[in-house]
Formats: sequence, C-alpha cells, structure tokens
Amino acid sequence: YKLWHLHGLILRQLERRDEAIGSLRRAVELNPAAPNPALALAQTLYEAGLPCLDEFGRALQLAPSDPKVITGLAMAFVGAGEVH
Repeated sequence: YKLWHLHGLILRQLERRDEAIGSLRRAVELNPAAPNPALALAQTLYEAGLPCLDEFGRALQLAPSDPKVITGLAMAFVGAGEVH
C-alpha cells in the first residue's frame, strides 16, 4: 500500500488529481486501517471538487485527533453546503 500511497502523493503534487485518486483508492483498499492514505484521498477528492465527506469521515475514524483531518472535514462540510 505504501507505494500506491506515495504514487498518489506524487501525482497530487503534479496536479494530476484523477490519476492520484485512483492510486490513493488502491492504497486505502490495500490497508484500510492506515490513516495517511485515507486523509490523502479525502484531500485530493476535495481539491478536485468531488464528494469527499465519506472519505474525511473515514480518516476521522482512523485519526480522530489529527488537526489536518479535522480541518479538512470542516472545509468539506462548508464546501458541501452543510454549514450555514
């Protein structure tokens, strides 16, 4: 899973988000208990303007005290119009 995670991060840095999402999804499939690929997937979906609340929720379950997860989830709620 680590290679898929790294591959996804590199593609994300290159702004090749569609490809990054595929690699990060594979990393999450291979190790669903790893918080870093779950967070990277959620962030990449958010950056691509795609639905990401479920992925941020999964990342929150894996890393409930990670400020990046909490901030990302809040941004996703605002982006989805869930906060007024």
